[in-house]
Amino acid sequence: MEPNLQDYPSRTTVIDCLREYSDNVVEEQINYQSDLEIVFGLDSFSGIELACEFTARLGVQIPKNDNPLTCVDEDTGYKRFRRFGELLEYLAELPQTR
Repeated sequence: MEPNLQDYPSRTTVIDCLREYSDNVVEEQINYQSDLEIVFGLDSFSGIELACEFTARLGVQIPKNDNPLTCVDEDTGYKRFRRFGELLEYLAELPQTR
């Protein structure tokens, strides 16, 4: 069972950040499994810019070599784009700067 997206207090801020880099963000259509690359049309360069946005707006410390939009797939060992819910989980686990 997927976690409820409403349980993530950063959800609205993350959606606002994504809107700055994508015209495909329709909040009512976003679910846990929404693919950041396919649904929102984001690319890895967007992740670099979004890392700065997330740091500023959420007060999280994103490691310098991390792209918040990508992760390593546990099954294949290859990098892939995160799902929206996975992004919220990733951001929730990061240390706070404030």
